[in-house]
Amino acid sequence: MKRKILLIAVSFLLACSPTQKTTKPQSEEEMGERRRQAEQNYSLGAEYFKQREYDKALEKFQIALELDSTFYEALIALGNVYKIKRDFNTAEVYFRKALNLEPRKAKGYEALGDLYLAVKKYQSAESLYLSGIKLDSTFSELYLGLAQIYIEIGEKKKADSLYQKMLRLFPADIGIYRIYGDFLLREGRYKEAREMFRPCCQKFPDYIDLREKYVEILFNLKEYDSALAQLNSILEKEPDNLNAILRRADIYARKKNYTGAKEDLAKARKLAPEDARVFVHTADFYQTIGDLAKAEEEVKQALRIDPNLDGALVIYGDILKIRAGNLYKAKRREEAFRLYRQAYSYYEMVPSKSIYYNYAQVEMKRCKTFMDKIKEELWFEGKKIEE
Repeated sequence: MKRKILLIAVSFLLACSPTQKTTKPQSEEEMGERRRQAEQNYSLGAEYFKQREYDKALEKFQIALELDSTFYEALIALGNVYKIKRDFNTAEVYFRKALNLEPRKAKGYEALGDLYLAVKKYQSAESLYLSGIKLDSTFSELYLGLAQIYIEIGEKKKADSLYQKMLRLFPADIGIYRIYGDFLLREGRYKEAREMFRPCCQKFPDYIDLREKYVEILFNLKEYDSALAQLNSILEKEPDNLNAILRRADIYARKKNYTGAKEDLAKARKLAPEDARVFVHTADFYQTIGDLAKAEEEVKQALRIDPNLDGALVIYGDILKIRAGNLYKAKRREEAFRLYRQAYSYYEMVPSKSIYYNYAQVEMKRCKTFMDKIKEELWFEGKKIEE
């Protein structure tokens, strides 16, 4: 009797329990629609990403991944957003998911390599870039990441060799010319840069930014007439090109065409009254003609707008260094020491990726030499300078 009651109870419980839901397999049409919606959200996310609206981009990329969990590009995109937000751990999770999903695709190796490069895990980054190159030897970004590692760890010869290899492998890749050009400029290898850019600009005359870099090279070589010819050609196509107007003003000042320089600076200020670069180039003009007071006024305004602008940091360092030298000649050594120290601090703020970095490093050494000399002279006189 007890056994019968137990069986009835079990049967009752089974009858009352909810039936287990079974997921209905999706039809090809339904799967295609989800994929279409995923791609649509991914495209919207990519647009937000370009506009630097990263929270909106993140939302769209997440929706894309929810709609299609195998969406490789969405995983990479999510990792990139988190990397920009400096959430490196979450970025790594998404990049690794992409690698696990498609281990034969090189993009995941580049993405994770870039992340490790950003956090200075150079060995891990190098290993990933090399693995990616084995999978796809035509993926130029992998070589660029590898070259950046060599620059950051001080192996510049290896970086240089790799850039030259890239030019042979990817002769039509404009981005490589840009990056290698910046490298040569930072290294002060202006003649080599000129020989590389001259045929490049002839081959790609419509890439104005390449021609602007070529102008920078010619400017540093003091080949002002050639630089002016390039600038005038650029300004025929783009009359309001701010970079070209400002650099032409610099050249006019050095050729003692002060009227032309002032006209270009006035035009630049009218075009971009709040652009820090306009104040930097105006400061350079006043420094060139020896009016340090006005130069300092202009460069201070530039630094108020953009405290990290490398050109402004260099020019302010130069102004302070010149003033320190004048004070030293006037036997006002304590004041000179303080200005040399201040100049040193501005040069020190120039980042290593700047084209002015090597110049700033040289000037820091020069300031340090004068500071040591002043300390020694004062010590012989029984005086001690407060640092």
